[in-house]
Amino acid sequence: MGQPKILIAEGEDDILCKFMKNFLRSNGLTVSEAHYKALLQTHVQEENIDLLLLCAAHDANGEALKVARSVRRQNRSVPIIMVAENSAEENVIAAFRIGVNDYFKYPFKKRRSI
Repeated sequence: MGQPKILIAEGEDDILCKFMKNFLRSNGLTVSEAHYKALLQTHVQEENIDLLLLCAAHDANGEALKVARSVRRQNRSVPIIMVAENSAEENVIAAFRIGVNDYFKYPFKKRRSI
């Protein structure tokens, strides 16, 4: 089995996503990235990814949840981890109901992401 492939998805040019991408790559992981809109159409179906990391640091309009819902419809098996600043209980519950596997509140300690 080869190196796990992680796809990081973001809604806008986000420092959190850049941090996560650089940190994971520095720990030897294969990481690609996509904008939410591109992800909805191509990456999950065409790429054989092992993990989807949704960066939702500045996602006031709920785009990350829409992406998670769409990904779940396309692929029931790929794990989804959401990283968000908003940790209101209703947002976390909504994410888990959609099918997100884990939810991290940003900021967090780097070592928790490995």
